[in-house]
Amino acid sequence: MNYVFQLAQKSNFSFQSREGETRLWEKLDFGSPQSEKKYLILGISEDHGPQWNKGLPGANNGFRACIEKFGHMQSNLFLDGSEIGILGEIQQKEGFSQTHNHIEELDKLVEDTINNHLQDHQQLIVIGGGHNNALPLLRVANERFGINSCINIDPHADLRSMEERHSGNPFSFAWQEGVLQHYHVLGLHEGYNNTYILNQFEQENMSYQSFESFLDSPADFLLKLDSILNTFPDRVQLDIDLDSIPFMPSSAWTPSGFSLDQVRSFLRLLARTKSIPILHLPEGAPKTEEELRFYSKSLAYLMSDFIKVQNNNFPL
Repeated sequence: MNYVFQLAQKSNFSFQSREGETRLWEKLDFGSPQSEKKYLILGISEDHGPQWNKGLPGANNGFRACIEKFGHMQSNLFLDGSEIGILGEIQQKEGFSQTHNHIEELDKLVEDTINNHLQDHQQLIVIGGGHNNALPLLRVANERFGINSCINIDPHADLRSMEERHSGNPFSFAWQEGVLQHYHVLGLHEGYNNTYILNQFEQENMSYQSFESFLDSPADFLLKLDSILNTFPDRVQLDIDLDSIPFMPSSAWTPSGFSLDQVRSFLRLLARTKSIPILHLPEGAPKTEEELRFYSKSLAYLMSDFIKVQNNNFPL
């Protein structure tokens, strides 16, 4: 086995308390195999998928730091925390090898882990790892929730050819398998998607809005997004590739793209208008302490935004 799943333990994280305050970590549920909490958080700590796609390593880092930053947020009237469980972490056991691609083994473990622990009334937040993990998540979304739709905030469509599995083609495989039938890419970078990928949009029932069109007219961009959302089913999987945020430590670092605040705004808009059983936050690749702080606090904002807005608009 090249990958292993471990249930979370509170003792594995470093949390601090402050007199007169209650932090989220004091309300979170850690490592319950059959948690009843509405929201479950799963870490996938692997960078094999990005490296097979010629991306930078490091997507196996950051799960602990993310949970610690998230856990140190305040428990208050905006977000209490008692409805959230930290399920655990899938970890890679071996370093990257250019001779052995084990992504299909990882696919199976991701599917089995979610199916063994996620209940039908729960929503899942997946952080870390490569975008290759979108495929097993879409398989679960389709099988468990009847979802065949995904909105992806990403500079890259990840529709590369399918010679082998990696982080550049999960949506190609999902489309071929039929678990994805509605796909929209928000913020595609025009100079970083090849002709094969762009042809897929022409030939199939897929759509995108380029980041360059946002630069030309943010107002028109939002109007078109609103029109597209009206054609999508009410339940979708939402992917936010952290490559979309400038200077985010990621497998495909960029100096240009949506700001963190803009991504938060899009996330909040989508969470107001769609029920999202699975939120996927892949491709972060922090290596230094400074990068870990930036990455983990950014994800803490995104996770808290998602839970707060979904709670208000799609309560149990």
